Amino acid sequence: MASARVSRIATIYDERSSKYDESFHQRQAEDFVKWAELQPGQNVLDLCCGTGLVTLPAKQAVGSEGRVIGVDVSNQMLDQARRKATSAELEVTFINRDVTTLQRQDLSLEEGQQFDLITCASAFVLLEDPVGAMKHWATFLSPTGRLIIDVPTETSMVVGSMLESILRDSGLPLYGRSGVNSVSTFEDVIRKAGLWPIRIFETDSYSETQESIKDARTLFDKWIRYTESGDITDPELRESLVSKFQEMMNEAADSSGMVHDDIRFNVAIAGKNS
Repeated sequence: MASARVSRIATIYDERSSKYDESFHQRQAEDFVKWAELQPGQNVLDLCCGTGLVTLPAKQAVGSEGRVIGVDVSNQMLDQARRKATSAELEVTFINRDVTTLQRQDLSLEEGQQFDLITCASAFVLLEDPVGAMKHWATFLSPTGRLIIDVPTETSMVVGSMLESILRDSGLPLYGRSGVNSVSTFEDVIRKAGLWPIRIFETDSYSETQESIKDARTLFDKWIRYTESGDITDPELRESLVSKFQEMMNEAADSSGMVHDDIRFNVAIAGKNS
């Protein structure tokens, strides 16, 4: 049975499924496939695959001799992925599972069968135990295989980062980038998982936005839905947090009252060998 945390994540992404592709994720997925340098006949495991943005082009790259599996907790995201695979006439296996508890039988792996590439795009920050998850994934990776994952840079997605900070300081449950928020902590997680950080680099910006301090309450209401708690029903606590969020927005704003934000990632390519 899925934990409350995993169930909450599944619900969030079920709600986002119909418009998920209308975002920077399409461009990011294209980059993931480019960084992978896939060859025909290779086997790929795409974790937190969502609507198949990485999964489907990966299948096109490895061809009929290669095997590609996508895993996600959101059934509605997987429904989108399956429809796209059918439309493109691509043979891809999609599985509804928690990526942190996958077993070989879930993936129908034969004795000794492993993956040449494992990807996890825009989802590593959702994991409660990133070291444990990566260590588990490594058991599915071939000796020469590669793992590609990403986390937001320390200075990107600042509005969301503000909310993460407020909720964390208040002792409220949430998922976020805590613990893996820099190149050094990213590399540390990889090494603790028993893997070798082959390359860690920062992407260009996928999107640039600006938010008005006048919209702080609206932004708070929007972002709070994307936390594990989903909402704050205590009106006094809610107002206190909104006030803190407003203060942080005010401090980050320029002279015209706008907070400038962008979306960039630290990307790691790791393996069992350097």
